[in-house]
Amino acid sequence: MNRPFRVRVLLTGAVLALGLFLTFAAARLQQQNIDAATRAKFERQVELVEAEIERRFRQPVHGLNGARGIFAVNPAVSRNAFRAYVNSRNLQEEFPGVRGFGFAQRVSRDDLPDFVAAERRDEAPHFTVRTVGNAPDLYVIKFLEPVAISQPALGYDIGSESTRRQAIERAVSTGSPTLSGRIILQSERQRPGFLYMTPVYRSGKDPGVMQQRQAELLGLLFSPIVAEDLLAGSAGGSDRQIDFSLYDGDAEPGNLLFASKSLAGTPGGSTLHADESTSRKAVQEMTARLPIGGRQLTLRVNTTPAFEHDLDRWIPTSLRVGGVLVSLLLALTMWLLATGRARAYALAQAMTTDLERLAAVVRHTSNLVVITDRDCKIQWVNDAFASFYGYTFEDARGQTPLQLLGSGRTDPETYAVMNRAAEAQTSCRVEVVNRSKDGTHHAIELEVQPRHDGQGRLTGFMEIGLDVTTRKHAEEQLRRNHAMLKSIMENLPCGLSVFDGQLHLAASNQQFRELLDLPDELFSGRSVRFEDVVRNNAARGEYGPGPVEDIVAGMLERAQYPTRMLFERERHDGKPLEVRSAPMPGGGFVTTYMDISERKKIERMQHEFISTVSHELRTPLTAIYGSLSLLGSETAGPLPPDVQELVVVAHKSCERLMRLISDVLDVERIQAGLMHYAKSRQALAPLVDQAVGAMRAYADQFHVSLEFESRLDNLYVEVDPDRIVQVLVNLISNAVKFSKPNHPVSVRMSMVDGQIRVCVSDQGIGIPAEFRPRIFDRFAQADGSDRRAQGGTGLGLNICKSIVETHGGRIDYISTVGVGTEFFFDLPGVSGP
Repeated sequence: MNRPFRVRVLLTGAVLALGLFLTFAAARLQQQNIDAATRAKFERQVELVEAEIERRFRQPVHGLNGARGIFAVNPAVSRNAFRAYVNSRNLQEEFPGVRGFGFAQRVSRDDLPDFVAAERRDEAPHFTVRTVGNAPDLYVIKFLEPVAISQPALGYDIGSESTRRQAIERAVSTGSPTLSGRIILQSERQRPGFLYMTPVYRSGKDPGVMQQRQAELLGLLFSPIVAEDLLAGSAGGSDRQIDFSLYDGDAEPGNLLFASKSLAGTPGGSTLHADESTSRKAVQEMTARLPIGGRQLTLRVNTTPAFEHDLDRWIPTSLRVGGVLVSLLLALTMWLLATGRARAYALAQAMTTDLERLAAVVRHTSNLVVITDRDCKIQWVNDAFASFYGYTFEDARGQTPLQLLGSGRTDPETYAVMNRAAEAQTSCRVEVVNRSKDGTHHAIELEVQPRHDGQGRLTGFMEIGLDVTTRKHAEEQLRRNHAMLKSIMENLPCGLSVFDGQLHLAASNQQFRELLDLPDELFSGRSVRFEDVVRNNAARGEYGPGPVEDIVAGMLERAQYPTRMLFERERHDGKPLEVRSAPMPGGGFVTTYMDISERKKIERMQHEFISTVSHELRTPLTAIYGSLSLLGSETAGPLPPDVQELVVVAHKSCERLMRLISDVLDVERIQAGLMHYAKSRQALAPLVDQAVGAMRAYADQFHVSLEFESRLDNLYVEVDPDRIVQVLVNLISNAVKFSKPNHPVSVRMSMVDGQIRVCVSDQGIGIPAEFRPRIFDRFAQADGSDRRAQGGTGLGLNICKSIVETHGGRIDYISTVGVGTEFFFDLPGVSGP
């Protein structure tokens, strides 16, 4: 360290140290003066609070002494006389916090019956004494006024409770007004308070001796007092410069009687929710003992922010801050003057280093950088430029970028934009197509910045290029893909809409607009919202009757949580649409709309044709079936064996054809919603019995045994009994047909997940797994030759599924090929009849 530098450091340090010493000395002296004045002010306010608390505690004593005067004139004070005295005083104004005045008479336990009888004669016909324990003397509340608080307390032995008993004994032994310990007044919303008591003697005055006081004691006058109301507002004026809390005995939370407003957080202070622990440290605090009514109360006082706001505490701080700032400013000024030359030199060196670093960055950046003069002649290129285009700096020097790299593929307007920016000496950003030395073309995003000297004169331009060829190819591919997707969407045989997670229309085709007859103005120049489409349709009544906004709100709520849906709906013009909707990953949903007018027309024609054919066949077929039944029974006489065999075959064929027609008609009724169900409360087991019994003869034909296992009685269902028997007969018939001879078919009942389950199991050929999706479709039959050989319409399981689901149940099966199949259906149970 050289000598001039040491001198500068020592001189600067001396100036700073002297300034700081003088600053903190002055601030300390000022702080001592402020602390002394603050303590004196706080002590004066504490004295005022103590005096105010003592004055307020004396007020109830005046009222008790007045009442004691009545007893001095006439110890046998009547209830009306005591009430008249209390009513003559304005309790709210004369005695704040006092809830009334009462008299508790000392009664020997042996004299209790006579005392109660006397009170009932004195206008208290329901007077009853309530006490606890076996003390020989009771202190029974005889009077308590006003009337509003007297009824629950009359007859209560206040000596039966320990806190009140202690106060009574102290009042009797001292002959002076006595304050009870902290109690909770039940009639005052559980707020804490106390009783003030004074003894009353038969002679009207204090005998002065303990034994005589006990002998002449008539009872005690008392006053229930609510601490919160007695002490409300005693902390001072509206500026609330101090807060205090008052405790019965030691300053513990359980002894709290009162806390002023800012401690408690309730108007006037609260004794129930005060919290002593605060994050703010008071400037002044004091704890004092107050002897009141023979008890030691603890007063804790502390200052509030209002008190601290009035203190001139900012003066020492201002002195410190100002002195430090002045000292630092003087030291800094001296230091700057002494070291200005060195700082300027260091700054110049740093700038040189930064420029070298910037030049290195430009040379080695992957961007293509060119610097030209005012005439756009190339003066410098970076390494990336030379490597990318294949031209060295010597090749490029003196040429313009257009002469060196021009490809003839750049839009002439782009060059016009660059020329206008150069004339205005402003920057611009354009895209050009440049040609490398090897003839390759590149899409370049080019930023051109003018360069100026220290006087603001134009010296040339800097061009920074970024190769975006790959990006442009990707954008072109994306454009082609978008066009292809648009073409696909427009050529779909259905309307298509895609709404994103914010329920804005992300994509749609023309059929979507045409099928829903959406107006053109809905798509004019702004994002189409799902809400707009729904409101447009709801206003035309497409979603049924009801307030439009209610319909819109309901559909918007469901659209927030889309699910996969397939349903048909009819537009307001009668056109039927098939609507399919599915949620998309990340939110939103895609919906297709198919005009199914032709399909509906074909279905109606098919239904009408099947219904007509079925009905036209049923009438003559019934007559044929009856005739064949008569012939087969030989009612008209015996038939030759060969004729009898033909009649039996014809009878079975006719029977099979009638079942087919019945199944077809059932399917039609189900599809048209005309299937009738006569539901009633039924025991399920008898219905199973009925179906099993009806199918035994049929099972015998196939040499199959039919058993009802696991019967459960006393299980009831709400069903159409004929339809449930129809389901059971169909399932048992299928099981019998596909069972092997001499193998059983079993029917079982069980409870599964609170539902009643009926299972029909066989040991037949089983059902192939690939047939499961179509097993309950109409006319569905497995393709195996064994299954085809058994006949059947392929409608039975479809009818069973419809019947079971109409009864609130479900039907399904479990099958293993070559082992057997178990069909089952579940029905909800109901209570018995």
